[in-house]
Amino acid sequence: MRTVVVSFCCLLFSASALMPQGAGGLSPEWREHLRAGYGARSLTPRVRGVIAGLRSEEPGLRKRSAELAVQLLAQALADDTPEPAPFKKGYGWGLDAWWSIGTPAWGRGTRAAAWRYRLMSAVGCGGFSEATIPIVRWFIRNERPRTMPLKKRMIRVLTSSRGAAWDALRVETAVTATATSFAKVAALREIVQRDVPMDADVVRRLAHCFQPDVRALARGLAKKLGHPDPGPFDAVAAVKGPALQALLETVRPFVPYLPPADATLVVATVAGEGEQRGWLIAEDETSWTMFTAHGMRRRWPKAGRTEVTLTSRSITEEVAWVEAQRTAFPGDGCSLTGIRLRGCSLYELLLSLWLADRGDHGSVARVLLPALSMKHFPRDIDLPGLARDVLGHRQGVQMLMAFIADRRPTHTVRLARELLRHFPFGIYRPTAQRLLAEMPRHAHDFETLTLPTPEAWGALEATLSREEAIRYLATRLRLITSIVSVERWGRDDRYRYARQRRRVAGLDPALASWLDCPTIRWDGDEVINPFLQLVGVDDPSRPRRQGMKLERRDVAVLAPFLLDDVFTRSVTMIDVEQIWELVRTRELVAALIEHAAGRAMVDLKAFDAMSAEAGEAEVDRLIAWARAK
Repeated sequence: MRTVVVSFCCLLFSASALMPQGAGGLSPEWREHLRAGYGARSLTPRVRGVIAGLRSEEPGLRKRSAELAVQLLAQALADDTPEPAPFKKGYGWGLDAWWSIGTPAWGRGTRAAAWRYRLMSAVGCGGFSEATIPIVRWFIRNERPRTMPLKKRMIRVLTSSRGAAWDALRVETAVTATATSFAKVAALREIVQRDVPMDADVVRRLAHCFQPDVRALARGLAKKLGHPDPGPFDAVAAVKGPALQALLETVRPFVPYLPPADATLVVATVAGEGEQRGWLIAEDETSWTMFTAHGMRRRWPKAGRTEVTLTSRSITEEVAWVEAQRTAFPGDGCSLTGIRLRGCSLYELLLSLWLADRGDHGSVARVLLPALSMKHFPRDIDLPGLARDVLGHRQGVQMLMAFIADRRPTHTVRLARELLRHFPFGIYRPTAQRLLAEMPRHAHDFETLTLPTPEAWGALEATLSREEAIRYLATRLRLITSIVSVERWGRDDRYRYARQRRRVAGLDPALASWLDCPTIRWDGDEVINPFLQLVGVDDPSRPRRQGMKLERRDVAVLAPFLLDDVFTRSVTMIDVEQIWELVRTRELVAALIEHAAGRAMVDLKAFDAMSAEAGEAEVDRLIAWARAK
């Protein structure tokens, strides 16, 4: 009886879900329904009704269910946002469904992506039938799962399914340019085992593919089917071929800048940092400007305090150096001046794109093809992901350095706009959007709004009342400049933002070298730290200093500053994930209020979500509490 009821409910949901969607695809009601369900732990009954329709005995219902499921997946792909997917059970194929979309450091997962994996998991729970072929085809063409459990799941679908329709899908997968390499390999292996007929010309093209596993299987298939010998592999022809050219074109949108074709390859030897490889893109009487192997611009003065020596390199010498490094570090995960991800380093990718612009396909073959064929390469080619994740992270760091260290508003705005244009789903998108909105408010920072020296502050403080002194210091919290490395899961130290006391914070040279950004030196006169003056704490490991000796009554003075929330010039760098996060003035004011009250008084997450009226009411409540004390 229970089975009958469940089946009836599923068919009922299917009937309601399969309403006409209109010529433009999904109806607005469906789109809203999807967006509301992305963050849920499980699929909604309406979506499960669509999946139940795939198992119906009525062919028409199965076909309509598959078509609607493909539309749902396409809409979920269009709805991708930079919001991280919650780390919970029930998202697709276990924890891998979250991890596969990317760690926080290299491109956060999205709720819409996690929802797509949950849908695929629900489709496969009862086995993949011929009715699900359109869904599997969409997934193969549009998704690039990054971890092996997800890839193995799709391999099992391609290898375990039987029937002429599945054979046709395997042939289609083998020749589809947008299919991932692991899907192509799985499809070809099954074709070889089952003696599925393929056109001789198609097999010949696959035998000259730039992917070695595909080439080997295609040559074995040609021999097994009695086709003519494809001939020796031509690496230059493979580079010129449509498959690799199409792959490189998918990378270019994520590379905001490439050196001109006539740029000179150079190696910069920097005192205290070592060698920096890249291209010399500009030179005048006073400085060199270099585009580095890390995908960032660097400028060195010729007569600066840091000794820099530039040595030019020919293309032949540089390609030989890359090959030598690959031989010296076989299968190594960290070489070639950067982190090697999925078998290809960022420098190899940038160098290959630059060589392709010059028309030097022979050098591209020597640099790029071996990188895509390394033993630890997990049979997938995600060069767009490499460019998006690493260059997006570099662009975000460069934008933050322009804001906190260089103090160049125009440059900061330009970098923020470039980041939003080229990396719309990067982890620094919210920061870039907020910086663009806030930059007019920072126009007078360090000009009309400044920090006094300790001597000047001592003279000024004697002329101010207690409330005036607190307001003076709280107004200047936005000028605190520091770069502090913290641990995501370490002890929460709310005073870590206040450890630097000069106008420009000091950055460890080794860290600056790794991030490929200029070393920030101490300069200017020592100035006060307004946070330090208020709480009297410089470092928890040192003896405590009293500062302003904040009391409960001072909460009434500090509370209104919660309403004026802007970025400070302080940034925390999370060690484990290498994410840079700007500190907000609201965070510091909340810490000051907690210090004065002796207990937590402000829920930052709740306060950020409040409307302007609700925020003012919360501030009034804090003021009333302070005056009552």
